[in-house]
Amino acid sequence: MNRLELRAIRERYGYSLRQVANAADMSHPYLQQLENGTKPLKPELQARILNALYTLAQKDARGKR
Repeated sequence: MNRLELRAIRERYGYSLRQVANAADMSHPYLQQLENGTKPLKPELQARILNALYTLAQKDARGKR
């Protein structure tokens, strides 16, 4: 998965940069840099972001957004 796909997933589910960054334990400017390609998206960062998206989706499914 590349940076554009990660952004597309975040936007498709309506999550802000701040929401995902907080869930991934990173700053929202850093997440924005990853999405824009100004910082490299390493596999471990990709995993953190995907895990954050999954966690947010689970909370939404339980009505805890």
